[in-house]
Amino acid sequence: MQFPELRFEDFHNEKLISSGTFGTVHKAQNKATKDKLYAIKTMTFQSGKSQDEIQREIEIWKNLEAIPKPKAIPNFYGFHKESLGLTGISCHMIFDYFPKSIQSLIEDRKNKKIESPIPFEKLRSYADSLINTLAYLQSMKVCHRDLKPGNLMLDEDEKQIYLIDLGESKKIIPSVEAQTKNDITIAGSPKYFSPELDQAFKNNDQKVKINPFKSDVFSFGLTFLELGTLKVPKKDLDFNIWEKNIQKLIKTFQKTYEPFMQEESEMKTLLRFVKTLKKCLRMEPDERPDFVSLFCKKIKNTDSDIFRQHILFEEKGINVSSGIFLN
Repeated sequence: MQFPELRFEDFHNEKLISSGTFGTVHKAQNKATKDKLYAIKTMTFQSGKSQDEIQREIEIWKNLEAIPKPKAIPNFYGFHKESLGLTGISCHMIFDYFPKSIQSLIEDRKNKKIESPIPFEKLRSYADSLINTLAYLQSMKVCHRDLKPGNLMLDEDEKQIYLIDLGESKKIIPSVEAQTKNDITIAGSPKYFSPELDQAFKNNDQKVKINPFKSDVFSFGLTFLELGTLKVPKKDLDFNIWEKNIQKLIKTFQKTYEPFMQEESEMKTLLRFVKTLKKCLRMEPDERPDFVSLFCKKIKNTDSDIFRQHILFEEKGINVSSGIFLN
């Protein structure tokens, strides 16, 4: 996709969207495209290590922008580095602006005490689109490591979901084994940690040897369980109790949507989705699927380029497979 050349000096920040430890995000306009809004993520760094981290994120976005990509990956319009003298540098990364998020959707329903759940077809559409994208990234050996409602944006009409914030993302160098495990630093939001990541976090481990894709799958499951029930299952040091809390909330999810299933086919679709949630939220990572498996178990060709092309074709309605539903 071709975009006009955007000069950083032509941007004007309209509003602060969010701020955190590593920087800010502003809604902005550019005089070259007056009717379009952008999100500018600004991070200020002082150490060489931090500069390496931001460069890693930039390289991931540049690589994604250079190739065809799934719908849920937003456009990246470039970056601008600004010297701050002795205090370090600022890096401004420019993306599409999105007015809503899964987090805001959840909070709105809680605050307004809306009793009816988000429509199942909408929830399922978000899940399909996100799994396409995460399977695509996995085929590029890129894991997200911070999946949560606040990093899943929506367009104005709430039709399309978008995955943002690759700041914690990492390119994984796979071993010869199919189930890749890597020594990685702990990253992400504790509320959405997988059991293996949560345990390492509580033990104050600096690194943990896990399969990061399967850890992300657990975070994915928690996110969509929360979207359907407005709750996250309570954690417990005893994994058996934590697992019971998860299963209880999955039953609540199913009972919440059953009254809205008018046709037998709709009920079957709901039950398949519930089955998928159960598999995503298994406590043992070896029993969880990864995103490639979630996309389509039946693809026999493991060539990464062919696999990614299959995902893009499916999103265009060509050779559409069964999506996220497992056998």
